[in-house]
Amino acid sequence: MTFKHVIPLVEARLYSWSLRKLEYPDPPISRVYDPESLTPPKKAQKGISQPEAWVLRHQYELWEASVIERVLKGLSHELQQLVELRYIQRWTWQKIAEALNVHERTVFRLRDQVLVILAYEFGLLQKDENDEAVSPG
Repeated sequence: MTFKHVIPLVEARLYSWSLRKLEYPDPPISRVYDPESLTPPKKAQKGISQPEAWVLRHQYELWEASVIERVLKGLSHELQQLVELRYIQRWTWQKIAEALNVHERTVFRLRDQVLVILAYEFGLLQKDENDEAVSPG
């Protein structure tokens, strides 16, 4: 799998994260947010209860959100603004280009910078010995 193939996967995670962020802007602090609980869940076993499946599903969403939040904190203000405008406020690429005062092609290059970092953080891509992006495994 190449970067071109993971673009929709990473963008889907960003859109899902933004919907959860809008729906639950300030979740209460609890044990759920401890670092050891923010690891990707193991694959569900057959025969688990419905509540256990719900917890596993939301644990993965919390892990994804923690990855996105951590990556965003390390990005430049311009890249953070791009993520905010596109994935949370749902602006068009043209409108984002105007807001950032850059060409529309530059907006896509900036978007790709964010997506490639997230793709590596999610484990969707890894570097091979030739420094080319490839899928894990």
